[in-house]
Amino acid sequence: MESLRRLVEQMYDAIDGNDADALVELMCPDVIYERPQTAPLHGRDAIKAFYLHERRIPSGQHTLEHIAIDHDCGAAWGAFAGVRADGAPVTLRFADVFTFEGGRIRTRRSHIF
Repeated sequence: MESLRRLVEQMYDAIDGNDADALVELMCPDVIYERPQTAPLHGRDAIKAFYLHERRIPSGQHTLEHIAIDHDCGAAWGAFAGVRADGAPVTLRFADVFTFEGGRIRTRRSHIF
């Protein structure tokens, strides 16, 4: 379970570091990422394209409050502070729910509030 906890931490590090290559290496090839008000992203290529070209908040820092792991499922929640593509600052709270397979992220569902 500690390795899955570290996997989740590495995911946020890759996102905050704008390292799309490192991010997708943490995921299963057929990963599914669900986000509010958008169609699910399917596969590493779609997720990489999202983080490289479509993300509306291109920079910022996640502050994790807790990571909970239970076998092949997990959740993480905390706060995020960053800058939108238009230069406006943004702060929000988030909770992500995961499934894992083979030591990688199989699904991620983000809740933002």
